[in-house]
Amino acid sequence: MVQEMDDLEPDETVVVPTRRLAHHLESRWNDRCAASGLQVWRTPSILTWSELLARMFRLDREAGRLDRRWLPSVAAEMWWERAVRRHSASQELLAPAGLGRSAYRSWRLMHEYLIPLEALADAEGREGLAFQEWVYAYRGWLNSGAWMDPAQAAGAVSPEAAGARLRFWGFDCYTPEQQAFLERLLTAQVGVVVGEAPTGNQSVGWVRCDDRKAEIEAAARWAASELDGVRGRRLAIVVPDLRMRREQVRRSLERVFEPVAASDGTAVARSGCFDLACAWRANISALPPR
Repeated sequence: MVQEMDDLEPDETVVVPTRRLAHHLESRWNDRCAASGLQVWRTPSILTWSELLARMFRLDREAGRLDRRWLPSVAAEMWWERAVRRHSASQELLAPAGLGRSAYRSWRLMHEYLIPLEALADAEGREGLAFQEWVYAYRGWLNSGAWMDPAQAAGAVSPEAAGARLRFWGFDCYTPEQQAFLERLLTAQVGVVVGEAPTGNQSVGWVRCDDRKAEIEAAARWAASELDGVRGRRLAIVVPDLRMRREQVRRSLERVFEPVAASDGTAVARSGCFDLACAWRANISALPPR
């Protein structure tokens, strides 16, 4: 990707699917410029999909093309959690906040896959009818306060706010919403470059373990064998419930990568061989550069 960025124009923006990938590309770009002997270099504009929409919304608002106010995702999720708590059907739930997050995720998925609101008219069952009620209440609340939910931004922002050129890179696939967005930009003659998804010689395998502890141990030993004698290589182990198993994962990794420190029972500084990171609202470990 760094090589592909050599021909970036000053007013061109690279759009990537995750903030982690954006950080990775920025770091690679800076390292390469420094290695080339440069003391000053241009900072490339690298944004995630959601950051691009937020920037376009801001430019549209400044230009007077939109008069709504941006609603942060955190505030939107709080509305959904309160709506679930107030709903009579949720009084029996042990974790209404979790249901609120799931309901808001469903709202976002409706927009990502261009599912019309009319589809909710056929909702059945307690869950479907409740979601229908929340959606219409939420839309009414957004309209009354002139708010723009991030999920609505892709269909509302103007191509004029896209800039001279956008380069999409690192996406495995595009949602129907993103495809419609790209088509709208191309129709408006905005310069758009769609890079191919990263490819490589990859294989998938699986290993059966007795329990989660054995699974974590096996993953740690697999990572150690893959990294043995290979400098500069990075791997990621995805742990769906890392938030609850963080210390168990850390201990397993330390036993494999730093067995002396892990076996003597003394207090030691956290290992620098690995990082543990939870993505926002998703209990997963550090994702690999894509």
